[in-house]
Amino acid sequence: MLQELIGDIGTADAVLMDDRMAAALGRVTDRSGHAAPIVDTLDLLHDFTRAGLLSSQDRFYKHHLLRARGFMCVPLETEELEEYLGATEADPATGLLKESAELRAIRVNLQRLRSTTIIQQPAETIYLDRLRLSGVIAIRKLSADTSVPTPTAIARTDWLWRNLMSTPIDWAHTIVDPAGVIPPTTGFLNEVCGLLLAIPVANLERARAFVTGYRR
Repeated sequence: MLQELIGDIGTADAVLMDDRMAAALGRVTDRSGHAAPIVDTLDLLHDFTRAGLLSSQDRFYKHHLLRARGFMCVPLETEELEEYLGATEADPATGLLKESAELRAIRVNLQRLRSTTIIQQPAETIYLDRLRLSGVIAIRKLSADTSVPTPTAIARTDWLWRNLMSTPIDWAHTIVDPAGVIPPTTGFLNEVCGLLLAIPVANLERARAFVTGYRR
């Protein structure tokens, strides 16, 4: 089908396609028999940054634009997440985090994704695992950083827990091959016991804040 759409690749190094089904093919061949790898916008942004043609901040801003405009499965870098969280504080009236536009876009984008079956597990379980890992790293740093006021630490932890640490149970409806994934209940227990309960918190006040973040 793609061969019918693409007449001549010519000397192009790659073909840009923001289509998940096409990208899964890896390569495309034109009508003349010339072949080239398939890349998407996210690949391109990553390559531009690696080559020094785009700064990390510019790349993250473009990630934000993609999320805000409905582009799904945008990766969330730990550095990107920490930058957004670092600019937020707790609302004195509600105790909740005052979301920036960037954090709001992440939350809404993930809520939309979770309401669909766009993600296909186990092929794309790694995307969900990376989201959770980013959340765990951010929570670990929050638990140890006593320079962050306790109400803000609680609000940030609460936001991370609700939005990035959604459990395998929440994504169970996206499993198309149960044999290729850990059972969702087991995955949930692994997340709580193996990741969250193992986070060391030396400061008593911060330990209380850490626990409070999960009681809401």
